Amino acid sequence: MGRMQGDNKHLEDLTSGYFAHVPASSTVTVRSNPGRLLRVILNTNGGVVLLRNGSEVIASIAADAPEGTYNFGVYCNDEIICETGATCDVTVVHSK
Repeated sequence: MGRMQGDNKHLEDLTSGYFAHVPASSTVTVRSNPGRLLRVILNTNGGVVLLRNGSEVIASIAADAPEGTYNFGVYCNDEIICETGATCDVTVVHSK
């Protein structure tokens, strides 16, 4: 008998995923193919954090935003890119 898909398969990416650490003043391609941006954990703020779906901007987290977790759950049909400025330290969680 084959493996059966449960009714809650659509929730899988909300609880599990991969992560990428993005240090200060850098541009990182978090995921190089389509997938879901699940959340961004702002470990240390001190500059703007820009999240993009290829060249399309998804979100901009301000330099004075509080540190913490920002949930997105946005499907990106291109690569997921994170740009950080100044002294930011960010963890980006994305689908597998």
